[in-house]
Amino acid sequence: MIASEAHALLGSWLAPLTTGQFLDDVLGKRLHVDRKTKIAARQGLFGPDPRKTLLQGYRTLAAKIGPHAANPSGPPPGRQEVASAADFGRLIGEYHQRGYTVRIPEAEQFSLPLARFLRALELVLGKPARAEIFWSATDLTAPVHYDDYDIIVVHLHGQKRWFVADEEPRLSNPWKQIGEPPPVIERHSVHDLAVGDLLYCPRGTSHTVASPSESLHLSIGFSQLTVREAVQAALDHFADIDRPLRDAAGKRGDAAAQGEPVGDIAAQIRSALGRLDESCRSAGFVAEALDHRMSRTVAELPSLGGAMTAQPVTAQSAVRHTPLAIAHVRETNGVIDFSQPGGHVPMHIGAADSVRFVAETPAFRVGELPGEIGDDVRVALVTRLIGSGFLEVAT
Repeated sequence: MIASEAHALLGSWLAPLTTGQFLDDVLGKRLHVDRKTKIAARQGLFGPDPRKTLLQGYRTLAAKIGPHAANPSGPPPGRQEVASAADFGRLIGEYHQRGYTVRIPEAEQFSLPLARFLRALELVLGKPARAEIFWSATDLTAPVHYDDYDIIVVHLHGQKRWFVADEEPRLSNPWKQIGEPPPVIERHSVHDLAVGDLLYCPRGTSHTVASPSESLHLSIGFSQLTVREAVQAALDHFADIDRPLRDAAGKRGDAAAQGEPVGDIAAQIRSALGRLDESCRSAGFVAEALDHRMSRTVAELPSLGGAMTAQPVTAQSAVRHTPLAIAHVRETNGVIDFSQPGGHVPMHIGAADSVRFVAETPAFRVGELPGEIGDDVRVALVTRLIGSGFLEVAT
């Protein structure tokens, strides 16, 4: 997947909004609800009956489900190993009987279109995304809460009523404040969602839901890069080139943890921030820091797997990106760092043009790789990336 494909894929879900409109006018700024556009990309994500699809995933899901409730009648049943889809259904029924909605994580494993939507978000925003499903029985409600990430909701089955606070998004940090009072909803809007409807809610926006019928909805959690994270990226990059940043804080290793006077540490911090500020004013430093961060972000995504192809690869072989493949390419320390989900694949600097071509071209023939290299090198490069899961032979 390349950037243009990712933007098009996001747009196919967000229509009638374009991806650009979403990024410019909606993301992190305001609630967005679409109850009119029943577009194909949001239909049938989990087959004709999403309940049946999820129950068939009992082997991996039963031990991972969790509770979500405003007024449960008792403790949840707890995660259990089950032997069949029917047993999994009975376990979910126990949660419902006790007043719990069931939270089902890792929903993307049951829907390639969903997995590709998550990957498009990750490529466009440079942050990991996740998906979970909430399965509610009739008359169940959720506690008033907010999420520390943005959510896109797609309704899958039945109906659900959303109550969303009319407030400026608080853009919460990914940690809770000690002693923070529980959120409340005063002025709010109400939105009744049915199958195929979409709702976007910025992080930190208080909301709750009620189920007038049995219902399932998909919740996609993600966030954009914050200023805090950009500063952290600059600091991490600077730490690679600034030796004093890697020194111990204080005169002794236990100074900060034991509550010793922090004068020395404060002086170190002020000095480090001054040097970092100077570097951030130099040409290219911030761009290099963000480039380095994106390389790590892509590599830390779940592995693509990969296996050696049974058929020999030749210069005439047609290959393509695998469905969840994305890459970030950068030159560092005299090598090409080809980052893909699951890790870094270092490449010889002499193959730079070919490596960038692979990353930017969704489908091609091996012999089309540019650069002053022979077909044997082209075949070896492609074979290596088939083994890493980035490429596959086109059939």
